[in-house]
Amino acid sequence: MTFEWKDVLSLAKFMQECGAVPSREAAERSAASRAYFAAFCVAREYVENEYGFCPELKGKDHGSVRDVLRGRGKGKLASDLSRLAQWRQYCDYDKEYSKSGDACRSAIQVAEKVIDILK
Repeated sequence: MTFEWKDVLSLAKFMQECGAVPSREAAERSAASRAYFAAFCVAREYVENEYGFCPELKGKDHGSVRDVLRGRGKGKLASDLSRLAQWRQYCDYDKEYSKSGDACRSAIQVAEKVIDILK
């Protein structure tokens, strides 16, 4: 059975909505990160199946997937993935980032849009 990457987005939504967590901010930061990852993995599978992209399963795949999308006239999707990646960077690495709630909500909305378009 093949794993459904969109299920990671369902986890992100659950984390956003869950009230019984040790830290609301930790849940929001994690949810924003997972929302990006779900959208990225769906996009990666899309460019593999549609355009023959061969991922290396390394960090540079993140930029390569966006490059393929841009090259195929899907610049808006590439931009959405870039925004998601930026929110993920903030939430995963910036200890002073104070907008995790906004990033979480926005990331989930954008990830849902990307996944809906690509599925």
